[in-house]
Amino acid sequence: MSSFSSALGAVLSSMCGPCVRAPRKFISIAWVASMWCVLVLLTVSILVAKHVLRDNATAAFAVLFTAFLCVGMSVAGSLVLKRYLTPIMLGWLLGAVGVVAQLNLVLFAIFAELAQNDAVTGEAMSTSRAAAAFTFILFVIYAVFGFLLWAFRGRLLEELSSSSPPSSPSSGMSGEGAEMYGGPPVKASVTY
Repeated sequence: MSSFSSALGAVLSSMCGPCVRAPRKFISIAWVASMWCVLVLLTVSILVAKHVLRDNATAAFAVLFTAFLCVGMSVAGSLVLKRYLTPIMLGWLLGAVGVVAQLNLVLFAIFAELAQNDAVTGEAMSTSRAAAAFTFILFVIYAVFGFLLWAFRGRLLEELSSSSPPSSPSSGMSGEGAEMYGGPPVKASVTY
């Protein structure tokens, strides 16, 4: 397993260069790029829904749902990366990014088929092509971002633990398990 991680480190350092030394900045740049694509997807999805709604209400719903899901993902991901970066939230973000990337890949296949369909002509076909293109771009961006987040997760958490202040012995918690959260080990006694 160490040969895999050393090979991954070599690939990342050769591909990313200076970005490996500042992974948080690198991940932030990738996240901002995904948010710009989400804004474009939202615009395209409204156009697709407007033109495809007459022929295929399911496709219109799919593109609008995905656009609003990606907007929600942008908000939630920004909160995790900027304010709530903990190991559990980082794992949640990794899983959510993976799911949204796969959803965009499936939607790319659906809209590419709609664009090739003989029954779809004119402006609806161009909007289906645009939706296919932007869902594929979002798939690539979310997949790359998920890979980067996975590859740099250890360094992000190291940076987080080195920048956080040490926990105080009086955290306000008492009872069993308080020492796990930095509180003093106090035995709880119950009297009736």
